[in-house]
Amino acid sequence: MGHAEVSTEHLLLGILKDEVCVAAHVLTRMGIDTTQMRTELDRVSLRGRGGMGRDMQLTPQAKRVIDLAYAEARRISNNYIGTEHLLLALIRGKDGVAGQVLEKMGVGLDRARAEVLALQENSGRGTVGEPGRFTQRARNVIFYAQEEAGLLGQTEISTEHLLLGLIRDDDDAKYSRCNVATHLLIRMGVTVSDIRTAVDWRAACDTKTMGTEIVLTKSAQWVRDLAAEEAGLLHHDYVGTEHLLLGLIQDRQGLAGQVLANIGVDLTRTRQEIQNLTESE
Repeated sequence: MGHAEVSTEHLLLGILKDEVCVAAHVLTRMGIDTTQMRTELDRVSLRGRGGMGRDMQLTPQAKRVIDLAYAEARRISNNYIGTEHLLLALIRGKDGVAGQVLEKMGVGLDRARAEVLALQENSGRGTVGEPGRFTQRARNVIFYAQEEAGLLGQTEISTEHLLLGLIRDDDDAKYSRCNVATHLLIRMGVTVSDIRTAVDWRAACDTKTMGTEIVLTKSAQWVRDLAAEEAGLLHHDYVGTEHLLLGLIQDRQGLAGQVLANIGVDLTRTRQEIQNLTESE
């Protein structure tokens, strides 16, 4: 679109681009033609004159949508912010292009809220998009990722550190005791040493001085949120290492996603292996 800022219509287009996210399910249940919605967004959006900048900022309307999404999540006692909450916030933001398009196409707030609650109730175990909590082994992965970042002299925990944390959790474990994510990788013919070698080589090219506090990068936060959403779509009432793996695979912009793609780990196969493991239990 050539815009210098991220506005509400861009947030809505991002939702429409991910056809399997919870918000997309909500729109489908409401009988909304998402193709028509994209066309309408293109029609009413003003074309920017400049190219894409390095540091694109959120418009005031988009910032308000983020705040409203947080409020919507708290309203229904969800301890995460997912695409469904962003959708509800966009509907409320009548001063933005996205809110106006949603209103024009008949997407009402009360109906959308009802559909979100219905999806969460129908999941049977936990809420869609965010199960109740991370398992102990998933929390171990975050802890190990922080240590891996420190060992590499990094000031932030990025996706490659999460991936290293994922395989480090099993460095001393036998196959029968390994976490689910490593179990899945083994079933797909991927070795832990392959991953560590690839990540260590790539990460060594971008070494920084270690700071006093190590925090998650935006990519790593996104992977964490994707993991929660994957767990919800699978109707799991927890976020485990297998869901973190699915999140890492989807982040093709991050180093971990690139490494996994290069060694042949794809999303469809991994999801199928998780289902196979679940059915065999």
